Amino acid sequence: RTSLHNLQVVVEPRAEVRNELILSAHYDTKTEWLDHVERTVVFAVTSVLLAWACGAIVLRARGARAAATLAGVALVVSATQLVSGHLVRARSPGVVDDAGACAVLVQLAGALRETPAEHTRVRLLWFAGEEIGAQGSAAFVRAFHPTRPTRAVNLEGIGGGPRLGWGALEWTSRGIRSADATLVEALADEAHAEDAAPVRLRYPLWTDAGAFMAAGIPALTIVNLREGARTLRNLHGPGDDLARFDARGFARTRDTLQRIVAHVDAIHSAP
Repeated sequence: RTSLHNLQVVVEPRAEVRNELILSAHYDTKTEWLDHVERTVVFAVTSVLLAWACGAIVLRARGARAAATLAGVALVVSATQLVSGHLVRARSPGVVDDAGACAVLVQLAGALRETPAEHTRVRLLWFAGEEIGAQGSAAFVRAFHPTRPTRAVNLEGIGGGPRLGWGALEWTSRGIRSADATLVEALADEAHAEDAAPVRLRYPLWTDAGAFMAAGIPALTIVNLREGARTLRNLHGPGDDLARFDARGFARTRDTLQRIVAHVDAIHSAP
């Protein structure tokens, strides 16, 4: 019942604008019974059981009744998950998903104001409605018509751990798309002798970056991970609070974004 709006800060370069770099995070959060990994497992199992039950019933196979019963139970569990936001009393503070990313952009906006890029216009965006289908970013790209080369870096789960991770694939309305090679190259510069290289996430993500990719704007999603982890956990629940916030990942993400801005700017500043 509350109208949510995207927020943006635009930092102009010191000289002629030759390209744009969009840095984004979503500021909405939500509370659910299961986190996004557990939810995906439940929905996947439900889909398999439904397909099995339908096939068994059509073919009048043995065990059709058992298959239908299991599918019915799975449907009830899935339906409970979908409405669980209205049932769970302890709300999620949303620190890692996605307040940490929002705070990174606030700090970066201040730093860029003091030292703008040479030829890169940096557009910092705080999106609404990501948790209900990336609606904020979808609305933005419908109204955004870039006239210069444009790339986008989206942030998710910043403060969720000390490691950097990046999504190699992204779900979009036009199918699965790959991360932008130029931004991946800039991120690869993070691999130092004393530091582990950013973790490549091989499964498709569903974030605001997908809206950019569907609109033909190259993009990349950056996340923070705990040591040895390959996905973020414990989101959408009361455990997503300041107690689990990792300042090391936050600082590394902020410094990485500054280097990405410099990397992209150098490409378009060359004579």
